[in-house]
Amino acid sequence: QGQPAAYTIWKSVQQWTDKSVPRTGVILPDLTSGGEKVPVCLVNDVDNEKGPAYFTYIPTLKNPRPVAPLESSAGCSCIGGCQPGNFNCPCIQKNGGGLKFRLEVFRTNNKGWGLRSWDAIRAGTFICEYAGEVIDNARAEMLGGENDDEYIFDSTRIYQQLEVFPADIEAPKIPSPLYITAKNEGNVARFMNHSCSPNVLWRPIVRENKNESDLHIAFYAIRHIPPMMELTYDYGINLPL
Repeated sequence: QGQPAAYTIWKSVQQWTDKSVPRTGVILPDLTSGGEKVPVCLVNDVDNEKGPAYFTYIPTLKNPRPVAPLESSAGCSCIGGCQPGNFNCPCIQKNGGGLKFRLEVFRTNNKGWGLRSWDAIRAGTFICEYAGEVIDNARAEMLGGENDDEYIFDSTRIYQQLEVFPADIEAPKIPSPLYITAKNEGNVARFMNHSCSPNVLWRPIVRENKNESDLHIAFYAIRHIPPMMELTYDYGINLPL
């Protein structure tokens, strides 16, 4: 069951890749305007919407927050891939340099714009980071309240517990709260929709940068994600005052 549909999707992706058949509904061949090594197309084969509200594409954080590594990152004990629960792991720090998968931003039937991949994504694989402008709590509350900013990432929200990776059963630990707005400047992560049954989760990572380390938010596949399946994560809920 599902094999014919899966084969049809796989065949279509192959044809789009070798350009033997054009991808229908393409509005922009590269939403990033060259900002990523891999182009990200903007697609709408659902309605007449011409694209999302204007924003500037940036591949990583603006005004990142320097942090001190919690421990030496000289070694890694991860087996069969890096453990996203250990955000100081040197393997995790290498998860930069832009996108590795061929992603597309597409028009969904009932949730606005969404994000999916032409490529299959294995469980535990790094997908992208959440790019945008790092802001403080006061501005995050102002933007999220009066200005209805739907593109705020808030690390203090409560998230459902997902035992996804071995020894990764606790909520993400982060040195200090991190607030990011991607409304005016951001990357593909701003298009990931919420789901109570997500196939993607976020973890904090520390990435070494010259003489200091910066805190970033990275997204990983919870399970194997087949081509053209929407990528979603749990937005969480705000803590009660």
